[in-house]
Amino acid sequence: MKAKLTKKTKLTKDMFLLSFKSDTKLKYKAGQHIVVSFIHEGKETLRPYSFYSEPSTSPNFELLIKKYSPGIGSVYMTSLKVGDEIKIVKIKGNLYLRNKRKKNIFLSTGTGVVPMVSMIRTLSNKKSELYFGCRYKEDIISFMEIKQKVSKINVIISKPKKNWSGSKGYVQDNIKTFDKNSDYYICGVPKMVIETEKKLLSKGVPIKNIHIEGWEKFDKEVDLIHKFGRLNKLTNYFVNKLFKHA
Repeated sequence: MKAKLTKKTKLTKDMFLLSFKSDTKLKYKAGQHIVVSFIHEGKETLRPYSFYSEPSTSPNFELLIKKYSPGIGSVYMTSLKVGDEIKIVKIKGNLYLRNKRKKNIFLSTGTGVVPMVSMIRTLSNKKSELYFGCRYKEDIISFMEIKQKVSKINVIISKPKKNWSGSKGYVQDNIKTFDKNSDYYICGVPKMVIETEKKLLSKGVPIKNIHIEGWEKFDKEVDLIHKFGRLNKLTNYFVNKLFKHA
């Protein structure tokens, strides 16, 4: 299927909001991503991009992309002009909203916030919380559109200037809610995903309530959990006990 770029907005020095209209209605779950195919140096190249919009807007949809030079995919996407078309070969993803009625905690860094916004847009209550981490104040994007959908938005800067009065450090060190009945969604740089998942497990959050995309390179402890942690309640109990004493 194909989609045409209808609008392009520069949000920060390297973040672009791209609006598209596809030639057919896209069926996806909030939090999932498309796989875009394009030709680079004579070869087909595939890159995944999470939906920034919610499913109800289809065939219109949005992508929020950060330009990484010389990143092949991001340079291609952010160089598109209004009227240009992209080729979508697949819609997939393990990071999608499981339950709208529960309290959901969204934990993200950088463009990892994109699928979180997609999920938050579909919420009808104000139970949930969003944690967003980035290096500099200049990397912060506006959350005005989803502000009324969540009870809390915590922006965390890892390299703050003296005039920054908000949260500092890393996302995993700023989590305040450890609720065994809530669902936790994590997306961002691999190290953050790994450390955040460890933190949640050490606080007794069941692994079945922790949701990630799954492409991250896990360390030995987390790899063990993902191989055996979902087998039964007994395994889950011992895994949580292990992390409490780690």
